[in-house]
Amino acid sequence: MRVILKDFRTSRWILFENAAHTLVASCPADITSLLASLHEIVAQQRYYVAGYIAYEAAPGFDQALTTKKTDSFPVICLGVFAEALYLPENSMEVPGQAYENTLTPSITEPEYFRSIKKIKQYLESGDTYQVNYTFRLQGDAPRDGFSLFQRLCHSQPGNYSAYIDTGQHEILSVSPELFLHKEGQDLFSKPMKGTIQRGLFLKEDDALAEKLKRSEKAQAENVMIVDMVRHDLGRIACNGSVRVSSLMDIEKYPTLWQMTSTIHCKTPVAWDRILSSAFPAASITGAPKKRTMEIIADLECSPRNIYTGALGYIDPHGDGRFSVAIRSALVNKKKNTIEYGTGGGIVWDSHPEDEYEECLLKSKVLTGRRPDFDLLETIRMDRGSGCFLLDYHLERLSQSARYFDYPFDEHSIRKYIEAVSLQHPDGTWKLRLLLSRKGNLTHESIPVDPEVRGWCRVRFATDPVDSKDAFLYHKTTFRDVYQSARASVNDCDDVILWNERGEVTESSVANLMVEIHGSWWTPPVSSGLLAGTYRRHAIERGNLKERVLFREDVEKSTSLRLANSVRMEIPAILLAE
Repeated sequence: MRVILKDFRTSRWILFENAAHTLVASCPADITSLLASLHEIVAQQRYYVAGYIAYEAAPGFDQALTTKKTDSFPVICLGVFAEALYLPENSMEVPGQAYENTLTPSITEPEYFRSIKKIKQYLESGDTYQVNYTFRLQGDAPRDGFSLFQRLCHSQPGNYSAYIDTGQHEILSVSPELFLHKEGQDLFSKPMKGTIQRGLFLKEDDALAEKLKRSEKAQAENVMIVDMVRHDLGRIACNGSVRVSSLMDIEKYPTLWQMTSTIHCKTPVAWDRILSSAFPAASITGAPKKRTMEIIADLECSPRNIYTGALGYIDPHGDGRFSVAIRSALVNKKKNTIEYGTGGGIVWDSHPEDEYEECLLKSKVLTGRRPDFDLLETIRMDRGSGCFLLDYHLERLSQSARYFDYPFDEHSIRKYIEAVSLQHPDGTWKLRLLLSRKGNLTHESIPVDPEVRGWCRVRFATDPVDSKDAFLYHKTTFRDVYQSARASVNDCDDVILWNERGEVTESSVANLMVEIHGSWWTPPVSSGLLAGTYRRHAIERGNLKERVLFREDVEKSTSLRLANSVRMEIPAILLAE
């Protein structure tokens, strides 16, 4: 058995391998004896214990709880290890093999809608306040489960990521949610409840985070789960020690904003009693837990297995942590299959169509790819006048750095640019300044030939861009959209992009300036384009105004120009199709 867990405090990885033996419960009835063995092992203060607890283990901790029965998947598998090895911070975050097979939902859309209708009947009758309803997606196993795990860590990093190989099964998890963390007598839980999608650029992103923060629905759901966790921990806490140390925090993740809260208590008890009191996590059942789990067992079409269970470890001192197994895949090596759980909290005003679409969207974790890229600014350096529009460039760079969580130190960057400028005292240069994910700066300096003039010949791209693609709004080295658009047409110098609504946006290297009836217009950023620094400069000087533009506007325009901060305004001519 091999277990690899991310240490959220240091971002390093903990490796457990060569288990001395394993603690396995094939069904809930085996859990009482397993917990007794676990208690004895932890009491020896010699071993680490690491592995998983499936959702269907719940009745073994509390007979009042109901789940479906698993087929042959053990409900608990914990390895007992003599040592733990710490691996470097980035040792898992490498571009492994992507999952390229088809995933098929275990439930049809009409079946999902019927279940939501039944849930609303339970809500109306007062049986439950919220039901976390889930289903599975299944497909052929990946060629290399560990390589897929590395890919997931690279594209969807989670604070509590975990890889577990039991021999028969592999678990690949990039969970962002902490179930339980114990240090001495301090016990913490950090449930997640309340989400909203990320914005496409910083201003929109900040507005959506604020919207989530002020959402009465999200607040009510979060407080409900917090109360459930307080109740669970209160069963084993020292009198009066249960505290909500942080309520309704807003945290940023690659694709969404998440509302979290942190609950803390003091407890003298060991893990066997802690798990019996708190498992499964309140955030993945609903409220009240007992009745809602009965509803889940009745309506869900298959066992959850590892999904919404727990993954983690206990050290020789009795400290440890377990994550909630969301964003987690289970590979069955014998059957050569993979399953990925997805779901969401259903309340009275939930819309079935939106909920089903969101469930499918969540499964993109398995197939999505996050490109490697640097943030980029292309700056004009002139002898005597320095860097053109430098403040605008640094402001845009800082906003993209905040959006993507790249380190940004304006003072250091200004000093870096100043040093580069001193190396090029003569002529005009194009400075390509690159900022890496780790905050490292690199650059290229390319001479600009002032004699290069003339018309830029342009054509319309063959296919539309997606205005919801965040990379259109940030200047980066990830330029697949622009390269594809440029390759789609021949016999021209540049290409004009347009979106799914037919609105023109920009060229592959510049903003558009279109003269109509004596006034100069440029598409708004909302059409899906980079807010260029020269574009901003022209707007602020009153030389350029924004409006939605279509192909016919460009075709009928008096004049057409391409604008960027290196070449400024370049006259363009639209070639006939």
